[in-house]
This record gives sequence, structure tokens and C-alpha cells, in this order.
Amino acid sequence: MRLVERSEAECPEHLQLNIRQKLSEVDRQRTVDTLVGALEDNVSSGLLATLQMTGYYTKEIVKKLFGMLERGQCRGVEEDLVAILTSAVTSIGKDTPLTPATLRSIVQLITDTKTEANRHALHHSTLLLLSKLAACFPARVLDHIMPIFTFMGDTTLRMDDQYSLQVVMMTVETIVPVISRKKDVLGVVRVFCDALPHIPSHRQDPIFKLLLGTTGHQYLYHVFLYVLEGCSKERDRASESSHFLQMLCSHLSLPHVIKTAVTMVTTLSKLPDDLSKPIGKVYKVTADTDVELQFSDMKHYNYFKLGLATQLCLLTASKHFSEGISQLDDEGPNLAELVEISLSIMIHHQLVTENNKFTEILSKRLTSLVTNITSSLPLTLFVSVLKALLATKTTVIHQKSLQILEHKLKGKTSLWTPEFREGLASLTTLLLDLTSSLPQSWCVLERLCKDLGSDYYESFTGVLVNAVSCQDGICEEQRSFIATCIESLAVRCVPYVSDIVTMATSNVLNNKAIIAALINTIPHFLSAQIPEILIKTSSCYSSSLTVITEAVGTRVNLRVLVPALEQVLSTVNSLPHADARVLPHTMAHAIQANSAKIVNTHLTEITGIFKQLLSYRDNIDSDRFDIDKEKETIESFVYLVYKLTEKEFLPLVVTLMEWSHSSVSRNVTFYHLMSELSLRLQGLFLLFAGSIFNDMVEKLQSSTKSSDGFTVKKAKVESRDEVKRYVLLTLTNILKFDQTHSFTSPDRFERLLPVLLELVGDEDTSYLVQPLALLPVAANSDRLWKQYNYQLLSLSKTRDHKVRKNVVTVYREFVTKLGQDYSGLLADSVPFLSELLEDTDASVEDIAHDIVKTIEKVTGESMDQYF
Repeated sequence: MRLVERSEAECPEHLQLNIRQKLSEVDRQRTVDTLVGALEDNVSSGLLATLQMTGYYTKEIVKKLFGMLERGQCRGVEEDLVAILTSAVTSIGKDTPLTPATLRSIVQLITDTKTEANRHALHHSTLLLLSKLAACFPARVLDHIMPIFTFMGDTTLRMDDQYSLQVVMMTVETIVPVISRKKDVLGVVRVFCDALPHIPSHRQDPIFKLLLGTTGHQYLYHVFLYVLEGCSKERDRASESSHFLQMLCSHLSLPHVIKTAVTMVTTLSKLPDDLSKPIGKVYKVTADTDVELQFSDMKHYNYFKLGLATQLCLLTASKHFSEGISQLDDEGPNLAELVEISLSIMIHHQLVTENNKFTEILSKRLTSLVTNITSSLPLTLFVSVLKALLATKTTVIHQKSLQILEHKLKGKTSLWTPEFREGLASLTTLLLDLTSSLPQSWCVLERLCKDLGSDYYESFTGVLVNAVSCQDGICEEQRSFIATCIESLAVRCVPYVSDIVTMATSNVLNNKAIIAALINTIPHFLSAQIPEILIKTSSCYSSSLTVITEAVGTRVNLRVLVPALEQVLSTVNSLPHADARVLPHTMAHAIQANSAKIVNTHLTEITGIFKQLLSYRDNIDSDRFDIDKEKETIESFVYLVYKLTEKEFLPLVVTLMEWSHSSVSRNVTFYHLMSELSLRLQGLFLLFAGSIFNDMVEKLQSSTKSSDGFTVKKAKVESRDEVKRYVLLTLTNILKFDQTHSFTSPDRFERLLPVLLELVGDEDTSYLVQPLALLPVAANSDRLWKQYNYQLLSLSKTRDHKVRKNVVTVYREFVTKLGQDYSGLLADSVPFLSELLEDTDASVEDIAHDIVKTIEKVTGESMDQYF
């Protein structure tokens, strides 16, 4: 009753008395009619106060009061009149007689009082009256309300004073809440956004926070559109506008910001690649059903799209986003949609539009956007987002999603929560569905199985069964998954072993990793499958498949392996294209992997296997014989020897020697083996050399005769020359490593020397030179040296120049090896050497001169006095 208190003195006494008394309705109406009549003649504060005191309003009274306002009859008392009108509208509501003229007067009064600080109360009262009218007549009021905001954008918003800020705040708080049509709200938002460049920077944030708080946060999207439309044309203010938008988002809740981002990226995806024909001097583009944007040219339009993408990048890279997103539990679908649409735009610009600088930058922005989102996602939310992406029907999005998941899986597994691990395990079904179109899915499944298979084996056993039973061919990624899955699931793969082995052995060369994984992981459950695996491996064996033989040899128990090898051996020998190298390779690894005690337990069976393997020459035609295969068997046998003691090995040597007597080919193989063992064992071999010495002498003697006592078939691969060659190689190693001269006794010397001298006349003496030169050195006896020296040089008396050449070749090597000890033989040698220095064969003469030089070198004495 403020008006009553200040203006009772202005009201006639009889009216004041009647008002203060309890009047009847008729008396009250008569009093009001009297007051209105008085007001038509003279508008005063007292009369207006008295009218307000009655609290009685009718349509006719309000109509007359509005007429006074329209005609401007209330100069000086506008505030009182507006207060009465506000009370009247509140009282009679929709019965208020509102006309367009009245609305225009009210709006004019509001705009007139905006910039006048001394009329602040009147401006506030008028805004309140307008809000009351808008609540009763929204459609009629909204048609006249925009001039207020237009005027505000042109004037008040640009003023940097506290009163102007209060006016703007009051206007927004009072009028905007009653605006119901979206078109009108957008008009208000557009006014504020257009005025943004002119609003003082420190006023922008509070004004727009209030605007969005009043209109609703869903209009943040439109603020982005309108601001970017303006700053894309005026590039000099792009940085300030960007900073403003990011600051504005930082004050809003993250769910609202995420929804805005989804709407923005959706708009970006729907914007056309090119502008249509201009309307006048501008191009119009419809962003959504209610928003129409205008661009001056294509450059302006492209900058706008880049601005949208850039703001999305900045938004998702902000501290507000990265910290707030960890607190969200139910924004997975929105974030998934945001990533999906971003990926779709990237794909569109990469595959459809022309590749230029704009599309390149836009793709980089969107890539950063996706990276920002996925790197900021909490683990549990990441899984829900990824599920939504994998559930889409776009293959390229699936591909990008797999890349995102692979990148995530590279992180430290120790940071994975149980919920995240469980969520990752739940992705297996979706990933399995993608394997037919994207083999890369197998790589992701492999990584998941490696990290989670042991704990979530139920999720991967089904995938393993599906991978093994695939009928459309198996890709390399799928094979790698199966191998890793076997290693992770271990014994849980046992129910599927038969199917896995059948699948893997159908193409051993390509599935070697699967077979190796099976053997390395569950060898104790593969006893029945080992023979099949080795037989299939032998059919296509190569160096790349040694991973299988190594796994079988090192992981399968020798008790199981030996019978399996015996079975394989009988089968492989009957197959025309099987490669028996599988067996010695497997045996080599098995012998190395087991202790000497275990090997000795199965020595009889192992020896039997080696006998069959060493019979390779008996079972092969000469045109198919491969010396390397025999060498590999011998190499494997060497590993066996390393595991045996002298007591265990000596009987084995004798057994093999007896075995070799049955054919020339076995003789060749036996001495090939002995030559290799003598080289590897060096001095240790001398412990066993005596057991084969007599046999070696006999083989050398027989090689000088027309027949060696064997029926040599033409079909056999090796001849007695090969036997002689390997015997000489064995003898060379024995003599070379007889450093203590314990083996080369006088008896053995006496027996061996004639046999070796008999071979000097052979065509090829390349293997004879070393043992014949080493024999006297190993004997270490002056008497034997003289005997050797005389007998060898005596052969130079022959007329056969080839024999003479062989003699001087051996003698040169003998002098070199005997060294300083040769001095005692010089006197006996001079007559022979003198003749050789004048030999009719130039090659013999040249070697003789080399011998003289060698003698001078080893003795340190000049030979000029002798020759």
C-alpha cells in the first residue's frame, strides 16, 4: 500500500473515509466510478493510490487506464499507473482488454526507460507488467516483444556500466521465461550472439550464462552456430569468440555439453559439401528446421565448418571434459554417437569429396576429436562406447573402432579394473561377428585373449571353436589368434584337441604356429596325436617347420616320444614324398632336453631308431640321395654321444660297426659318422678309436685290391672310394688329436704305414696327404721317422710322374708338421731331394724346391751346401 501511504493528503476526505469503511459492493463500484471519472479530468498520484486501495477492477476500468497510458496522460505518474495496471491484470487475468496499441505503448515505455538510470524503477515495473500480460496472452505479446531485444542488442548490451548490465539481466529474467515459441527464443539468442563482438569481454560470460539459464541449455548449440557464423566471416575475432565459447561451456554441466557436441557434429555431417545458388548476395544454408545461416561465399562457409570441428576438438580436449567425463555413467550412447558421426564425416571427406587442404585439415580436426574422446573415457564408459560403435552397420567405422580398441589395449594392463576387464571380455561376440569382413578383428581378439583368456575363458572357448571350425579358409590373423588362444586357455583346450589337430595338420606349413602352441602348452594330452603331427609335418618339411620338431622334442616326454617316433619311422619310410629329417631333428631336441639318465633308460630304442635312420643309403636311389639328410642324422647322433659315458658309448660303437658290415653303403655311413665324431670329440675319441682301428686298416687294404669282398650293386649310391675317403678323414682326426702319442704305437705305425704308402699311387690323394703326413708326427719316434722318411722317398724312384708328384706333396706336408725335429733326417733325404730337384716333370721339380725352402725355414739352416 505504498501509494496510499504517500498520497492520502491528495485524496478527498469523504473518499478516504468511505474507502476505510467496510463498503458494500454497490458503494465500492460507485466509489471506483467516481475515481475513474476524476482521473479522466486530472491524473494524480492521490487518485491512483485511492483506486489501488479499493482493489476493485473491471474490464471497463482497465480499458480506461490503458487508454490513459496510450494517450500519454500519465506524465509524472507512469510508475503509479503501471503498478495499478499490474495489479489489475493479476486480478482479472485473461479478461484484460488488451489491444495492439496498448502493447506498443508498453514496449515503447520499456525501450524508452532502458538507458535512463533515474527511471530504473519504472523500467522494472513495466517489464513486470509485460510479463503478466505475456503469461495471459503469450501469442499476442510475443508479436511485439522482439523490438525490446533488438533495441537491447543495439544499445544496452554495448554499454559497460553496472546499470546497463542490471537492465539486461532484468529483461532476460522477466520476459524470456514467458516466451513459448522456439522461433521467438531463437530470435532472442540471435540478437545476443550478433551483439557479442560489441559486449565488453568481462560482461559476456554472466550475460550468456543467464541467457542459457533462462532459455534452457539446449540453446547452447544455437549460440555456437550463430557465433561461429559471425566469426567465420570476421577471422580477426575468431580467437576471442573461441575463448568465449569454451568458457561458456565450462560453466555448464557436462551432459548438456555432450548433447550439444552431438548436435553440432550431426549438423556438420548434414551440411552440404558445396553451396547452392546465392539468394541475392548471400548463400543460405539450413542447419536444422529452425535455424537458417547465411554465408557470403564458399570460403566463409568452409571456415564455418572448420570452426565447428575446431570447437569440438577444443571442447573434448578441455579440462572440464576430461575431468568431468570420469564421473559419468550413462553418457555412453551420446559419446558413441559423437564418435560415430565424427568417423562418418572423416570417411565421407576421404572417400567422396575432392582431397584438398580444407578436407585435410577437417579430417585432422575430427581425428583429434575422436582421439580426445577415446583417450579421456573412463574404462567402463569406453566399453559401452565401443559396443555402440561395433554395433553399427558401417564397415569403415568398425575398422576405425578396432584401431581405437587396439590403441587402448596397448596401455598398462595393471591399471585395468575388474569391471573393465569384464567389459572387454564381453566384446568377443561383437568382434567375432566382424571377422568375416575385417580380419583385423582376429588381432584384437588375440590381444584380448592374451590378457584375459585365463580369467574369462568362457568368453574365448566359443570363439576358438568357431575359428577352428571355419569352412571358408583361415587367414593368417585367425591362425595367430588360435595359437594365442591355445596358450592362454591351456588345459581348457583339451576337449577341442582332436578338432584343432585335424584342422592344423590339413596345412602344416601355414598352421605351424598352432601346432607348436598345442605341443608347448598341453604336451601331456597329445600322446595320440604326436605321430599324426610328425607324419603330416614330414610331407612338407622345411627349415620353417623346425619349430614343430623342436616343440615335440623338448616338450613331449621321452617315454611317449620314442614309441611315437618308431611308429612315424615305419610310416615315413613307406611314403614316397615324406622327409625323414623330421625324425633326427626331433631326436636331437629330445636328447638335448632330457637328462643323461633318462636318455640311457631308452638307449636301446633310440639306438634302433638311429640304425634305421642311418640306413638311409640303403633305402634311396642314387639320383635321389641327399648327403645333407645323412649329415643331419649324424648331427643328431652326436648329441646322443654327448649324453653317454665311455662305458655306454663303446658298446654302441661296436654295435654300429657290426651293423655296417652288411653292405658298402652302411660302411660309408658308419665311417661318415666316425669322421664326424672324431672331429667333435677330438682327444676323447681316442678312447674308442682302438675298437675300429683294425676295421679301418682292413677297409684301406681292401680299397687297393680289385675287390673288397662285397657284392657291389650298381644301384647302390656309394662305392669303396667313399669308404676310403671317410676312413682317411677319421684317421686324420685321430692322428691330429693324438697329442700324447698314446694311440699311435709302433705296432699300429708298422701296420698302418704300408697300407697308406700303397695308396700313394691313387689318382686322387687329396684325403691321403694329411693322415700320411701326420702318422710319423703322432708316432713321435726317431726310429720310426727314419723308417717313414726312407720308405716314402723311395717311392720317388718310380717312373710314374704322378706317383712322384704325390710323394713330394706328402713329403712337403710332413716336413712342415715335423718342424725342427726334421734336422736329423736331412742327411738321409739329400740324395732323394737332389734327384727330385732335377725331375723331368716341372710340377714335381717345383714342389721339390718348395720342400727345400720349407726345410730352411723349419731348421734355420741354408741348404746351399747340400744342393
